[in-house]
Amino acid sequence: GQAISRDHPHNTLSIMVLASKLAAAAVVGLTTVAAAASGASVAPFHGSLRLRGGGRKYFLAGNWKMNPGTLEEAKALASAVVKSAEGQSRDQDVCVCCPYPFLAPVAEICKGTKVSVGAEDVFTEEKGAFTGGVSISQLKSVGVKYVVVGHSERRHGNIASETDNTFHKKTRVVLDGGLEAIVCIGETKQEYEAQLCNAVCDVQIRKALAGVTKEEMARITIAYEPVWAIG
Repeated sequence: GQAISRDHPHNTLSIMVLASKLAAAAVVGLTTVAAAASGASVAPFHGSLRLRGGGRKYFLAGNWKMNPGTLEEAKALASAVVKSAEGQSRDQDVCVCCPYPFLAPVAEICKGTKVSVGAEDVFTEEKGAFTGGVSISQLKSVGVKYVVVGHSERRHGNIASETDNTFHKKTRVVLDGGLEAIVCIGETKQEYEAQLCNAVCDVQIRKALAGVTKEEMARITIAYEPVWAIG
């Protein structure tokens, strides 16, 4: 199975269906999961998901990217996700990964609910003269539980051109900081057409998780997002 990020037709908010948190770090199947902008409804989370293998748990996370445009819209969206999650009886983890300015207020909305909050990135250093950087302790202090590491938009130049070495450092920072890492992997269209998917993903996983222990794998989620399939 695979987890693919896709845009819902009614908005630009990307949804990632992510792997369960296993020592084996495998990926579950894809479903159509609807997110919504302010004022719209949020569809049920379970859809037509098929859980593969025993003991695995659903984990659905929405990566908001650089959306929505205002704090009020972010709060409305978070409230809609919380409301939808409350109506689900399935044992699953749900997370919203939102831009830095919205983390604290969204975390407040999600506190005590079935929805956790994730950051879309983290800097590799704890503190210092790093203008624009956000540290793991800063994220933790506002209620963040998960951190996205290695997203293709930071790997392939949309917003940055970071390397596997940088993603390894960020994975280590997240684990050492006591939070959970959503490690993104995936091949480009050219790599896909050259049938290099397995080789590319193998390298990305090995480099990002180098030195990670079996116990720490319980706090790792692998998100398979082929670059060519992301809206």
